[in-house]
Amino acid sequence: YSRGLILGIFIGLSILVIVLGVSIFFYFKKKPIIKGNPNTLYTEALNALVRGDSDRAIELLRDVVKQDTNHLNAYLQLGDILREDGNAQNAIKIHQSLTVRPGLDEKLRIQIHQSLAQDYLNINDIPLAKKEAEMILSIDKKDPWATEFLLHLAEKSHNWGKAAQLIKSFEQNNNKSDINRLAKFKVYEGMEKYEKDDRNGAEQCFNKAISLAPNFGLPHLHLGNIYSENRNLVT
Repeated sequence: YSRGLILGIFIGLSILVIVLGVSIFFYFKKKPIIKGNPNTLYTEALNALVRGDSDRAIELLRDVVKQDTNHLNAYLQLGDILREDGNAQNAIKIHQSLTVRPGLDEKLRIQIHQSLAQDYLNINDIPLAKKEAEMILSIDKKDPWATEFLLHLAEKSHNWGKAAQLIKSFEQNNNKSDINRLAKFKVYEGMEKYEKDDRNGAEQCFNKAISLAPNFGLPHLHLGNIYSENRNLVT
């Protein structure tokens, strides 16, 4: 009697499991997973970024690239967000992988190198950051972002000669003259002379910068430092 009871329970449970399995199968079959349009998901990701929800943006962008491996803008954004979230190494891997994609147009190539330059700067790899910015100028010598980026690196490393060269090249390549930029160029030239102990040459450069842009404070500061060292501070 006990064996028959156990067998009956076993058969009953087996039937129940089968029924539940079939029910679940048909439930999900009636409600298939609907994939969103990659462009729509990309737009939602950008909106999440605007809201400051980087986790949601990453989730959406990963969905985009799973569905469309050629959505390069999604890869770019995903890498940029990872860098901002403190994961620069993964950002570099993503951005670097884009450089070998065939058929990249000029605009996209520049954007990739911009992202890589910022990735490397984030981990304080200045030589590689500089290399990426210089690659942008090899594509478009008039690119203002790359010039400003390299100028920032030159200022940070006190490479005044390079900073002056960058400003001069920018003025020539863009066929325009900005008085404050020209004054800044003379300041950098003066700072380079100052570091080579050419105090008179530095003073001339700072005075020239002041004559170009009287309201520009930087040359006044450095000229004041020279006068102070010479115990001839002008009041």
